[in-house]
Amino acid sequence: MVRNMGIVREKTSLQEAERQVAFWCRYVLRREFNTRAGWELQNLLTVARLMIWSALQRTESRGTHFRADYPTRDDAHWLRRVVCPQTLPSKPQ
Repeated sequence: MVRNMGIVREKTSLQEAERQVAFWCRYVLRREFNTRAGWELQNLLTVARLMIWSALQRTESRGTHFRADYPTRDDAHWLRRVVCPQTLPSKPQ
């Protein structure tokens, strides 16, 4: 996640991060934990999925979100918020 979802992002590295996080989600999110560490891990993976999904949707660079494959701002299409769906696709893009 750190290597693929860093300050400079591009589609291929975001997709790799999505695959890695999906791998761990298949194991961790289906379990019922009774410890704080387990709940925190589930929450971290959930937030990671949302961050990666949002970064893949935004095909521009804006503020601290820099996409090497889309290096400029695109106010015509992206002067808005990205809203994540309640249920993300189970398979990486």
